[in-house]
Amino acid sequence: MLVAALLFAVGIAVFAVQNTTAVPVQFLGWRTDAVAASVLVLLSAALGAVVTLLLGAAREVRLRLRLRAMDHELSISRERLRALAVPIVVKDTSGVRDGRDVSAT
Repeated sequence: MLVAALLFAVGIAVFAVQNTTAVPVQFLGWRTDAVAASVLVLLSAALGAVVTLLLGAAREVRLRLRLRAMDHELSISRERLRALAVPIVVKDTSGVRDGRDVSAT
């Protein structure tokens, strides 16, 4: 993944260096007459990286909270299971203990 990000960054840098022509920009009521195309490309890439980082961080926080809740639920379930565990006592009804017949004594 890191290699792909590095290759993408190199591609963006090469594109920015080769496209230095000034272009007019109009976006959401904001207007400028001359901005280098390379600046627009770099700003767009940076903005995309920031948005991706924020969305990834939000997902990470949600997953960590979910994991914490599941860990808590698991510990409660284990405690309930321990409380329900009753030692099993096997009563010898065969009349034979240690190889000797106990009914004869």
